[in-house]
Amino acid sequence: MSKIRSVIENIILAISLKTLLVLCGYYHCSGAVSVWSIIYEIFLFALLALLYVLYFSANRTPFGKISTKKSESVQPMRRTQIRFWLILLFEIFFEILMQFCRSMPSVWTYAASVMMCLIGPCVLYAVAVRKEFAIWQNRAYFTKMISMFALIGAIGLGYGAHLWKQYESLSLQYTENSAYLLRSLENLRFINGVTLFLIETLALLLLIGFHAVADPRQIRQEKGTGFSAFIRCDLLIAAAVCLCAVNMGIAPQNVLVMSEAQTSKQIHHEVGSGWNISSQTWVAQQGLGDLDADSAYYCRRTVQLQKGNAASTTFELNGAEPQYFILEDGEHTESEVQLSVGDSQVYLYGYYAIGIFENGNYTLYKTEDLDMSTPNPILTSVLVELIEQGNLYAFAAGSEYLMNHAPSAIQPYLERYAAGEFNAKEQAWLDAAAWRGEYISHIARQY
Repeated sequence: MSKIRSVIENIILAISLKTLLVLCGYYHCSGAVSVWSIIYEIFLFALLALLYVLYFSANRTPFGKISTKKSESVQPMRRTQIRFWLILLFEIFFEILMQFCRSMPSVWTYAASVMMCLIGPCVLYAVAVRKEFAIWQNRAYFTKMISMFALIGAIGLGYGAHLWKQYESLSLQYTENSAYLLRSLENLRFINGVTLFLIETLALLLLIGFHAVADPRQIRQEKGTGFSAFIRCDLLIAAAVCLCAVNMGIAPQNVLVMSEAQTSKQIHHEVGSGWNISSQTWVAQQGLGDLDADSAYYCRRTVQLQKGNAASTTFELNGAEPQYFILEDGEHTESEVQLSVGDSQVYLYGYYAIGIFENGNYTLYKTEDLDMSTPNPILTSVLVELIEQGNLYAFAAGSEYLMNHAPSAIQPYLERYAAGEFNAKEQAWLDAAAWRGEYISHIARQY
């Protein structure tokens, strides 16, 4: 039972320290670096190094007393101190490597970050543990642990490749100065940071668990019941909260803060009842203060369109989507634009939806699903009209739809775009929306 209590206490301590490293900036993708932030992170690294020494070397719980006597279970203090400083230096070294990897959008750096999250804790464990009680002395448990690490690594590498493909796809569509691309890149970096935090924390927890079952020694800890262990865990969590509060008090700009804001408005079209557009913006940013989606580590904006009591249609955005509609009367940057096509009214919601009010019925089309939409003469007409006016959103989203239902209308544009030829309106649209002409040409060459 003492081993179980020890494992639980050390797991709580490990999770608390890793969470504090998330909140103070270790896993952040960017942000201000101050003298205090460096001191604070080194202090947390020192506590983490102490965990390695106490548990893997001295066979203690966080509340156990470290003995200075040389015995079978406890090593001399000098050797313990050497292990502590070596672990701390390795932690700082791995932190520098991780920051370097996370600063570069490359498939290899994604892979390297995942591998370091698995290799790093193992190296620290090898430095801390007494070799005669190490996990690799028990072949059965060591094999199981390696299998678990391999599984976590495979999942991490696969997810890293998924994030890289998202970035690569966006880079083919948007120019380097695109606000949408920059926002998406920050989002991907933050998601990758969270992924690395989970991988590294899970690796440490696996080491704690496997070491407990592989080490034949009894845990050296203060006597106590299960209730006392519960109190100790509460004290560890309370201490972590206090350390977080200290950081917030001294350097609030170095704290990871998550906040959200909601907006709602009613749009009354000229015909029919109004639509309600509501949005919820969730951000993870550095520092206490007002919500700042532009400089946030992560921004997710959820937009809902709902008419009356009908089911709402939801769109997931990042808050930096370009809103450019080049129409007959010039450039529009509003989120909602109204057009008239014959006797019908058409509404463009950002770049993500087209609403058509026809014969008393209102139909909403997601632009990302236009290729699967049933033919609608009004939808066909509005897509053709937008393409004629130089709006390449309409071409990118509706090219397959038009090829299936109005091939003669889009054929001239396919030939011209495939050759990389754009008129003045189209080039102005590309410049305003920060799209790459090569992306449009790539779409055109597919047909």
